[in-house]
Amino acid sequence: MVTTAPLHKPKASHRRLIVRAHRDKETGAWWADSDDIPGLVTEAATFDELVDRVMAVVPDLCNANKIAITGGDVVEFRREGGGSGKTERRYAAESGKTAER
Repeated sequence: MVTTAPLHKPKASHRRLIVRAHRDKETGAWWADSDDIPGLVTEAATFDELVDRVMAVVPDLCNANKIAITGGDVVEFRREGGGSGKTERRYAAESGKTAER
């Protein structure tokens, strides 16, 4: 289930993982990287597809890097080089599902 709500601060016990979303000016494609999630580099044709791709690999990359993620942890996407605003996805570790914020 995906829900939409205004951005808010996660509780102190929850982690915020920052993902930078870049837009290629020539092709219009999006690509992402992150200092908080080592090994994350992926691309997609649209921003929404990029978010979905990143969220699909977050559990495996965090596990491989021994980063514990729990329900309520937030992956924040910061758009750079095209588009404005921020998008958050809250990771629900128990179900492996995400909710958009």
